[in-house]
Amino acid sequence: EKPKRVLDLGTGSGILALAAAKWGAERVLAIDCNELAVDTALRNVEMNRESARIGVRVGKAEDAIDERADLVCANLHFQVIESLLTKESLFEKRWIILSGLFVKDAREVERGLNQKAIQTVSKIEERNWATWVGFNPKIELQG
Repeated sequence: EKPKRVLDLGTGSGILALAAAKWGAERVLAIDCNELAVDTALRNVEMNRESARIGVRVGKAEDAIDERADLVCANLHFQVIESLLTKESLFEKRWIILSGLFVKDAREVERGLNQKAIQTVSKIEERNWATWVGFNPKIELQG
């Protein structure tokens, strides 16, 4: 199954937003709190002719998590992810990908997500970094 709506938190250059669109997402919202990152992501979206499907804006992940999405991908500091874990709307996403975490922090995040019935699909740990993929079987794809 392919997510129709994607939320990219901490988009940076916009590479994950672009990948989501190229893989078939109908709508992608890319958010970053850094204006330079947003400018860079906008340029990359325009260069790849994906402006119709990808929106890019300045904002905080904690505010944007309420946006409708099947998939949320977040490459954020642990403190921001920790804050997202207090937001019920995080758990209303079908797929969650979290990256840029230290291994010790990823384990804590995983426990928090598993307690909310988010299933661990994949964990990648390399050196001291971790990426975590989760799935919520109770949530249907957004239309």
